[in-house]
Amino acid sequence: VPAGINVTFFRPYLTEVSSSVQLVTAIESLAVLVLTIIAVFSCGLIRSIKTIFSSSFLLFCFLFSMSYGFAAGFASYNFGALARYKIPCMPFFLALLVILMLHRWQKKPAKLSEPLSLPKPNLEA
Repeated sequence: VPAGINVTFFRPYLTEVSSSVQLVTAIESLAVLVLTIIAVFSCGLIRSIKTIFSSSFLLFCFLFSMSYGFAAGFASYNFGALARYKIPCMPFFLALLVILMLHRWQKKPAKLSEPLSLPKPNLEA
């Protein structure tokens, strides 16, 4: 992972916090890190890459969030400015992660051209 992408999506770390505002940003970054780990490792790295390249929307989300994330992280190491700079790419990055997880948790994985649906809970006791 290039340093710029790491800075944009996963920093500041909890150990780098010096104010209450940075604490909120650090908790957000930790949540994104945990979600990223869950999404990639629940599908497997190779399967995640294949899934991303099988859909033009997922490929767009991946390329946009990585290129914008690299540029924002490379240009700003100030966490206050970085919290504002990363706003445009976060919806695309989070959409990518959520779609990867939903695609993995389907009983019969749907083609990505079909709409994804959440699994129905078993309410019988």
